[in-house]
Amino acid sequence: MQELLAKKNLSLEPIALSMGPAEIAGLILGHESYYLGYYQQPEKIIHLMEMITEFIVQWLRVQESINGAAELVVIGDHVPHQVSPSHVEQFILPFIKLIFDEFPKAAKLYHNEGLHSDRHIALMQQTGFDIWHFGSDNHALDQLYPLLEDRICLFGGLNPHGVLRTGAPSEVRAETESCLKMARGKRLLLSSGTGTTPDVPPENVRAMIAAVIESAHLPR
Repeated sequence: MQELLAKKNLSLEPIALSMGPAEIAGLILGHESYYLGYYQQPEKIIHLMEMITEFIVQWLRVQESINGAAELVVIGDHVPHQVSPSHVEQFILPFIKLIFDEFPKAAKLYHNEGLHSDRHIALMQQTGFDIWHFGSDNHALDQLYPLLEDRICLFGGLNPHGVLRTGAPSEVRAETESCLKMARGKRLLLSSGTGTTPDVPPENVRAMIAAVIESAHLPR
């Protein structure tokens, strides 16, 4: 890929990405065994999380050896919102924080589009993420901003299963404008939260982009 890009005077972006330690632990053990382990064998779960965390850091370093020093480190972990805050605090938070701490110069992005309680949100901020790619089908911008440190940038905004998917371009523009109004004075990377489903009409995506350009008075 590097060779092909070089012919076009392009290069790979300096991004390093991995699934998170709890996500990988659940895939290794099976999620039922992983969750039961919190109660039945907590010491072994912590030891497993330590090993996986070490592996993730090494994997991110391998990516850096190809792409250069990471400017953005992305950790996607869908487990934190699925377990109790006390379990997040004991079994997950320390390990995601260890990963992010290994890359002090990079921006850190936490991806989890699940429904978080206020306590979950407070705990996950302690990992040190700078950007949260969140679920706009579960959380509205005006609900999240009061719960976040001012330095944190939200990544999302439009409900991927709402008017972006099923509505008319005019409805998409209205929802986009509403998101921009809620985000005024705050940090936002506007997109469809979680991702964009395959059946979203292209004209709706264009309507979202056009609304942002017009709101920011940017040249087309």
